[in-house]
Amino acid sequence: MHEMSLLQLAQEETDRYEKGAKLRLPDPQKDRDLIEFYQDLAVENGKSHIPLALCEGGAEGCKIFQSNADDLLMILGENLLKNSGAHEAQAIIEHEFGHNTEAQINRGIKDDEIRKGTLQRLRNLADKARSVGDLEEFYKCYDELSRISNTLGRFNAVNEFAADRHATNRQSPRVLAESLKRTFLEELHSNAEVRERLYPGIPEEYVDQEVESELVAPEKSNILHIERINKLRRMAERDSGRN
Repeated sequence: MHEMSLLQLAQEETDRYEKGAKLRLPDPQKDRDLIEFYQDLAVENGKSHIPLALCEGGAEGCKIFQSNADDLLMILGENLLKNSGAHEAQAIIEHEFGHNTEAQINRGIKDDEIRKGTLQRLRNLADKARSVGDLEEFYKCYDELSRISNTLGRFNAVNEFAADRHATNRQSPRVLAESLKRTFLEELHSNAEVRERLYPGIPEEYVDQEVESELVAPEKSNILHIERINKLRRMAERDSGRN
């Protein structure tokens, strides 16, 4: 697929969850250093077939947009680039490259089909059952929704930890942990809906403090992002203890 067509599809997806974020292809002159930086990493990771796009505005950090198994686009948030050093940006990009394995692509497509297909059909059936007062059928659908959602959650955790392992094969786990923390906090500050869902009733100025308290207390971690940061920090502590 042509890069501009892929960019348009990625923009349509972005518009659904983050208004005001604008995707663009890198400028050959203005973004020359970034293009060279990315191309070097892509070649080193065997991913030179994945083109680069930039996201202006919004909380976008870094992700690979996928329209199918062959059409992929790396999206880098400009805020991430502004607030990260080269090593941190490298760690985040290589985490995303870690997702781009055949097994994860196939699993991602399968999971996406479940989300868009089975989950939606179950929601429709549950809504219909509730509207006619068939509570037995409603709870049956609700239980199945919960089961599939939990399965997808486990798949997602496995994929994220696998991608972290790929990144830390080439970069310090502490560097990746600090960059993940920065992007997580940025998302919380820029997205009031996400912040309220994760930290209901906590004023924005106290969110950083609350996140820090969870980061140093793994038993409180109920968010995959925080679990990943804690795991990477423990890896870094073990590495430093061996040196």
